[in-house]
Amino acid sequence: MMPSPLLITGAAGFVGANLTRALLARNLDVHAIVRPSTDGWRLKGLAPSPTLHAVDLRDGASVKAVVRQVKPAAIVHLAKYRGNPHTLDYGGAYATNLDATRHVLEAARDCPPVRVVHAGSSLEYDLSRSPLKEDQESTPLTVHGVTKRAATALCQHYAARHGLPVVVLRLFTVYGPWEDGARFVPRAIMSALDGSPIAVTRSGLVHDWIHVSDVVGAILTALSTDGLEGHVLNVATGRQSTNDDVVAAIARATGRQIRHTADAFPSRPWDAEAWVADVSKTRTLMGWTAAVELQAGLAQTSEWFKQHASLYQASLAGETPT
Repeated sequence: MMPSPLLITGAAGFVGANLTRALLARNLDVHAIVRPSTDGWRLKGLAPSPTLHAVDLRDGASVKAVVRQVKPAAIVHLAKYRGNPHTLDYGGAYATNLDATRHVLEAARDCPPVRVVHAGSSLEYDLSRSPLKEDQESTPLTVHGVTKRAATALCQHYAARHGLPVVVLRLFTVYGPWEDGARFVPRAIMSALDGSPIAVTRSGLVHDWIHVSDVVGAILTALSTDGLEGHVLNVATGRQSTNDDVVAAIARATGRQIRHTADAFPSRPWDAEAWVADVSKTRTLMGWTAAVELQAGLAQTSEWFKQHASLYQASLAGETPT
Protein backbone atom coordinates (compact mmCIF):
# COMPACT_ATOMS: atom_id res chain seq x y z
CA MET A 1 0.00 0.00 0.00
CA MET A 2 1.29 3.44 -0.91
CA PRO A 3 1.96 5.63 2.16
CA SER A 4 0.18 8.97 2.44
CA PRO A 5 0.57 11.87 2.93
CA LEU A 6 3.79 12.15 0.95
CA LEU A 7 6.36 14.95 1.05
CA ILE A 8 8.65 15.49 -1.95
CA THR A 9 11.74 17.70 -1.98
CA GLY A 10 12.89 18.99 -5.35
CA ALA A 11 9.32 18.58 -6.57
CA ALA A 12 9.67 21.33 -9.17
CA GLY A 13 12.62 19.59 -10.80
CA PHE A 14 12.68 17.10 -13.66
CA VAL A 15 12.24 13.84 -11.75
CA GLY A 16 10.25 15.52 -8.98
CA ALA A 17 7.61 16.89 -11.34
CA ASN A 18 7.15 13.50 -12.99
CA LEU A 19 6.83 11.82 -9.60
CA THR A 20 4.39 14.46 -8.33
CA ARG A 21 2.16 13.97 -11.36
CA ALA A 22 2.21 10.18 -10.92
CA LEU A 23 1.27 10.44 -7.23
CA LEU A 24 -1.53 12.93 -7.88
CA ALA A 25 -2.89 10.60 -10.56
CA ARG A 26 -3.27 8.04 -7.75
CA ASN A 27 -5.33 10.53 -5.72
CA LEU A 28 -2.72 10.66 -2.96
CA ASP A 29 -2.17 13.56 -0.55
CA VAL A 30 1.00 15.13 -1.99
CA HIS A 31 3.03 17.93 -0.40
CA ALA A 32 5.91 19.48 -2.31
CA ILE A 33 8.89 21.42 -1.02
CA VAL A 34 10.15 23.91 -3.60
CA ARG A 35 12.82 26.57 -3.47
CA PRO A 36 11.38 30.01 -2.60
CA SER A 37 12.88 31.39 -5.82
CA THR A 38 11.50 28.73 -8.20
CA ASP A 39 8.78 29.55 -10.69
CA GLY A 40 7.50 25.95 -10.55
CA TRP A 41 6.72 25.89 -14.28
CA ARG A 42 6.67 22.10 -14.39
CA LEU A 43 3.89 22.00 -11.79
CA LYS A 44 1.63 24.69 -13.21
CA GLY A 45 -1.92 23.77 -14.21
CA LEU A 46 -2.12 20.53 -12.25
CA ALA A 47 -5.57 19.52 -11.05
CA PRO A 48 -5.53 18.31 -8.39
CA SER A 49 -2.41 20.16 -7.37
CA PRO A 50 0.12 19.40 -4.64
CA THR A 51 0.30 21.48 -1.50
CA LEU A 52 3.39 23.64 -2.00
CA HIS A 53 5.81 24.64 0.74
CA ALA A 54 8.37 27.29 -0.24
CA VAL A 55 11.33 26.25 1.90
CA ASP A 56 15.10 26.51 1.63
CA LEU A 57 16.35 23.03 2.55
CA ARG A 58 19.53 24.59 3.91
CA ASP A 59 17.41 26.00 6.75
CA GLY A 60 17.02 23.07 9.13
CA ALA A 61 14.42 24.74 11.36
CA SER A 62 12.15 25.43 8.39
CA VAL A 63 12.46 21.84 7.17
CA LYS A 64 11.50 20.52 10.60
CA ALA A 65 8.53 22.90 10.75
CA VAL A 66 7.16 21.60 7.43
CA VAL A 67 7.59 17.96 8.45
CA ARG A 68 5.83 18.60 11.78
CA GLN A 69 2.99 20.32 9.93
CA VAL A 70 2.53 17.72 7.18
CA LYS A 71 3.23 14.61 9.31
CA PRO A 72 4.17 12.65 6.17
CA ALA A 73 4.15 8.88 6.07
CA ALA A 74 7.08 9.11 3.63
CA ILE A 75 9.54 11.66 2.27
CA VAL A 76 11.10 11.41 -1.19
CA HIS A 77 14.27 13.51 -1.16
CA LEU A 78 15.07 14.48 -4.75
CA ALA A 79 16.53 17.96 -4.29
CA LYS A 80 20.13 18.26 -5.46
CA TYR A 81 22.76 20.83 -6.30
CA ARG A 82 22.24 22.39 -9.71
CA GLY A 83 25.50 24.26 -10.18
CA ASN A 84 27.68 24.02 -13.26
CA PRO A 85 29.69 20.77 -13.02
CA HIS A 86 32.71 22.54 -14.56
CA THR A 87 33.07 24.76 -11.47
CA LEU A 88 34.43 23.41 -8.21
CA ASP A 89 31.76 24.95 -5.98
CA TYR A 90 32.41 22.82 -2.91
CA GLY A 91 30.38 25.10 -0.63
CA GLY A 92 27.27 25.10 -2.80
CA ALA A 93 27.39 21.37 -3.44
CA TYR A 94 27.98 20.60 0.24
CA ALA A 95 25.12 22.84 1.40
CA THR A 96 22.57 21.39 -1.03
CA ASN A 97 23.62 17.76 -1.37
CA LEU A 98 24.81 17.05 2.15
CA ASP A 99 23.61 19.65 4.63
CA ALA A 100 20.08 19.68 3.19
CA THR A 101 20.01 15.88 3.34
CA ARG A 102 20.99 16.02 7.00
CA HIS A 103 18.10 18.41 7.66
CA VAL A 104 15.64 16.05 5.96
CA LEU A 105 16.94 13.05 7.90
CA GLU A 106 16.83 14.89 11.23
CA ALA A 107 13.29 16.08 10.59
CA ALA A 108 12.21 12.54 9.70
CA ARG A 109 13.91 11.12 12.78
CA ASP A 110 12.13 13.62 15.02
CA CYS A 111 8.68 12.84 13.54
CA PRO A 112 8.46 9.05 13.29
CA PRO A 113 7.41 6.89 11.66
CA VAL A 114 8.56 8.37 8.35
CA ARG A 115 9.97 6.31 5.48
CA VAL A 116 12.63 8.18 3.46
CA VAL A 117 13.61 7.51 -0.15
CA HIS A 118 16.80 9.39 -1.00
CA ALA A 119 17.92 9.93 -4.60
CA GLY A 120 21.60 9.18 -5.08
CA SER A 121 23.68 9.44 -8.26
CA SER A 122 25.78 7.15 -10.42
CA LEU A 123 28.49 9.83 -10.16
CA GLU A 124 29.12 8.47 -6.67
CA TYR A 125 31.03 5.67 -8.38
CA ASP A 126 34.49 5.44 -9.86
CA LEU A 127 33.28 5.08 -13.44
CA SER A 128 36.36 3.11 -14.50
CA ARG A 129 35.00 0.00 -12.75
CA SER A 130 31.83 -0.86 -14.71
CA PRO A 131 29.61 -2.75 -14.22
CA LEU A 132 28.94 -0.60 -11.17
CA LYS A 133 27.88 -2.43 -7.99
CA GLU A 134 26.50 -0.84 -4.86
CA ASP A 135 29.16 -2.27 -2.55
CA GLN A 136 32.14 -0.99 -4.55
CA GLU A 137 34.56 1.30 -2.75
CA SER A 138 35.43 4.26 -4.94
CA THR A 139 36.57 7.86 -5.09
CA PRO A 140 34.11 9.97 -7.10
CA LEU A 141 35.60 12.22 -9.78
CA THR A 142 33.31 15.26 -9.37
CA VAL A 143 32.29 17.54 -6.52
CA HIS A 144 28.70 16.49 -7.08
CA GLY A 145 29.67 12.83 -6.81
CA VAL A 146 31.72 13.40 -3.65
CA THR A 147 28.90 15.21 -1.83
CA LYS A 148 26.25 12.74 -3.01
CA ARG A 149 28.46 9.88 -1.83
CA ALA A 150 28.73 11.56 1.57
CA ALA A 151 24.95 11.99 1.66
CA THR A 152 24.54 8.27 1.00
CA ALA A 153 26.85 7.47 3.92
CA LEU A 154 24.79 9.83 6.09
CA CYS A 155 21.58 8.03 5.11
CA GLN A 156 23.11 4.69 6.01
CA HIS A 157 24.26 6.12 9.36
CA TYR A 158 20.74 7.30 10.21
CA ALA A 159 19.38 3.89 9.29
CA ALA A 160 21.93 2.05 11.46
CA ARG A 161 22.23 4.49 14.38
CA HIS A 162 18.69 5.86 14.62
CA GLY A 163 16.62 3.09 13.02
CA LEU A 164 15.34 5.47 10.34
CA PRO A 165 13.75 3.55 7.44
CA VAL A 166 15.75 5.22 4.67
CA VAL A 167 16.78 3.69 1.34
CA VAL A 168 19.08 5.22 -1.28
CA LEU A 169 18.10 4.83 -4.93
CA ARG A 170 21.20 5.54 -6.98
CA LEU A 171 19.87 7.03 -10.24
CA PHE A 172 21.77 6.65 -13.49
CA THR A 173 21.26 8.87 -16.59
CA VAL A 174 17.59 9.87 -16.57
CA TYR A 175 15.82 11.27 -19.64
CA GLY A 176 12.22 11.97 -20.59
CA PRO A 177 9.46 14.62 -20.48
CA TRP A 178 10.17 17.82 -18.52
CA GLU A 179 13.95 17.40 -18.64
CA ASP A 180 16.13 20.53 -18.55
CA GLY A 181 16.44 21.85 -22.09
CA ALA A 182 20.19 22.39 -21.77
CA ARG A 183 20.81 18.67 -21.44
CA PHE A 184 21.79 16.28 -24.20
CA VAL A 185 18.57 14.42 -25.03
CA PRO A 186 16.30 17.52 -25.17
CA ARG A 187 18.85 19.40 -27.26
CA ALA A 188 19.18 16.50 -29.69
CA ILE A 189 15.40 16.25 -29.99
CA MET A 190 14.98 19.98 -30.58
CA SER A 191 17.79 19.80 -33.14
CA ALA A 192 15.84 17.12 -34.99
CA LEU A 193 12.62 19.14 -34.82
CA ASP A 194 13.98 22.56 -35.84
CA GLY A 195 17.00 21.58 -37.94
CA SER A 196 19.56 23.37 -35.80
CA PRO A 197 22.99 21.75 -35.43
CA ILE A 198 24.15 20.20 -32.17
CA ALA A 199 27.65 19.66 -30.80
CA VAL A 200 28.30 16.34 -29.06
CA THR A 201 31.18 14.70 -27.24
CA ARG A 202 33.61 12.34 -28.95
CA SER A 203 32.35 9.01 -30.18
CA GLY A 204 32.38 6.03 -27.87
CA LEU A 205 31.22 7.70 -24.66
CA VAL A 206 28.33 5.88 -22.99
CA HIS A 207 25.63 6.12 -20.32
CA ASP A 208 23.13 3.75 -18.77
CA TRP A 209 20.09 5.70 -19.99
CA ILE A 210 16.84 5.24 -18.06
CA HIS A 211 13.45 6.75 -18.89
CA VAL A 212 11.97 8.92 -16.15
CA SER A 213 8.82 6.77 -16.01
CA ASP A 214 11.01 3.85 -14.93
CA VAL A 215 12.60 6.01 -12.23
CA VAL A 216 9.15 6.97 -10.98
CA GLY A 217 8.21 3.30 -10.96
CA ALA A 218 11.28 2.45 -8.90
CA ILE A 219 10.46 5.17 -6.36
CA LEU A 220 6.86 3.97 -6.07
CA THR A 221 8.10 0.41 -5.54
CA ALA A 222 10.55 1.55 -2.85
CA LEU A 223 7.78 3.45 -1.06
CA SER A 224 5.68 0.32 -0.78
CA THR A 225 8.42 -2.26 -0.11
CA ASP A 226 9.50 -3.21 3.41
CA GLY A 227 12.98 -4.27 4.46
CA LEU A 228 15.01 -1.77 2.42
CA GLU A 229 16.36 0.21 5.38
CA GLY A 230 19.99 1.24 4.92
CA HIS A 231 20.31 -0.29 1.46
CA VAL A 232 21.73 1.39 -1.65
CA LEU A 233 20.06 0.26 -4.87
CA ASN A 234 20.97 1.05 -8.48
CA VAL A 235 18.10 2.42 -10.57
CA ALA A 236 19.18 1.78 -14.14
CA THR A 237 18.57 -0.53 -17.09
CA GLY A 238 21.78 -2.54 -16.87
CA ARG A 239 22.49 -1.62 -20.51
CA GLN A 240 24.73 1.11 -21.85
CA SER A 241 24.44 3.07 -25.08
CA THR A 242 26.68 5.64 -26.72
CA ASN A 243 25.73 9.25 -27.35
CA ASP A 244 25.85 8.37 -31.06
CA ASP A 245 23.29 5.62 -30.41
CA VAL A 246 20.99 8.20 -28.81
CA VAL A 247 21.33 10.61 -31.74
CA ALA A 248 20.58 7.80 -34.20
CA ALA A 249 17.55 6.64 -32.17
CA ILE A 250 16.11 10.18 -32.08
CA ALA A 251 16.66 10.51 -35.83
CA ARG A 252 14.71 7.27 -36.37
CA ALA A 253 11.95 8.36 -34.00
CA THR A 254 11.48 11.74 -35.65
CA GLY A 255 12.23 10.69 -39.22
CA ARG A 256 14.71 13.57 -39.50
CA GLN A 257 18.47 13.85 -39.76
CA ILE A 258 20.32 15.53 -36.92
CA ARG A 259 23.24 17.73 -37.88
CA HIS A 260 25.87 17.20 -35.24
CA THR A 261 29.57 17.80 -34.72
CA ALA A 262 31.38 15.09 -32.81
CA ASP A 263 34.36 15.64 -30.52
CA ALA A 264 33.25 19.22 -29.92
CA PHE A 265 34.19 19.34 -26.25
CA PRO A 266 37.37 18.64 -24.30
CA SER A 267 37.37 15.51 -22.18
CA ARG A 268 35.53 15.88 -18.87
CA PRO A 269 36.08 13.94 -15.62
CA TRP A 270 32.78 12.06 -15.96
CA ASP A 271 33.20 11.04 -19.61
CA ALA A 272 33.45 7.26 -19.75
CA GLU A 273 33.61 4.44 -22.28
CA ALA A 274 31.98 2.08 -19.76
CA TRP A 275 29.10 3.33 -17.59
CA VAL A 276 26.59 0.63 -16.77
CA ALA A 277 24.90 -0.58 -13.59
CA ASP A 278 24.71 -3.99 -12.04
CA VAL A 279 20.99 -4.11 -11.23
CA SER A 280 20.86 -7.56 -9.64
CA LYS A 281 20.53 -6.27 -6.07
CA THR A 282 17.63 -3.99 -7.01
CA ARG A 283 15.87 -6.83 -8.81
CA THR A 284 16.34 -9.13 -5.81
CA LEU A 285 15.30 -6.75 -3.02
CA MET A 286 12.57 -4.76 -4.79
CA GLY A 287 11.47 -7.09 -7.57
CA TRP A 288 11.88 -4.11 -9.92
CA THR A 289 13.44 -3.86 -13.37
CA ALA A 290 13.34 -1.08 -15.94
CA ALA A 291 10.66 -1.62 -18.57
CA VAL A 292 11.26 1.06 -21.23
CA GLU A 293 13.68 0.23 -24.04
CA LEU A 294 15.84 3.12 -25.25
CA GLN A 295 14.33 3.42 -28.75
CA ALA A 296 10.78 3.37 -27.41
CA GLY A 297 11.65 5.82 -24.64
CA LEU A 298 13.29 8.28 -27.01
CA ALA A 299 10.36 8.00 -29.44
CA GLN A 300 7.90 8.81 -26.64
CA THR A 301 10.10 11.65 -25.39
CA SER A 302 10.50 13.09 -28.90
CA GLU A 303 6.74 13.11 -29.39
CA TRP A 304 6.27 14.82 -26.02
CA PHE A 305 8.75 17.55 -26.91
CA LYS A 306 7.07 18.03 -30.29
CA GLN A 307 3.72 18.57 -28.55
CA HIS A 308 5.13 20.85 -25.85
CA ALA A 309 7.87 22.65 -27.78
CA SER A 310 6.60 26.22 -27.38
CA LEU A 311 5.86 25.89 -23.68
CA TYR A 312 9.12 24.09 -23.10
CA GLN A 313 11.32 26.60 -24.87
CA ALA A 314 9.67 29.54 -23.16
CA SER A 315 9.84 27.96 -19.72
CA LEU A 316 13.50 26.99 -19.97
CA ALA A 317 14.79 30.38 -21.09
CA GLY A 318 17.57 31.28 -18.72
CA GLU A 319 17.45 28.06 -16.71
CA THR A 320 20.83 26.92 -15.43
CA PRO A 321 22.28 23.99 -17.40
CA THR A 322 23.13 20.81 -15.42
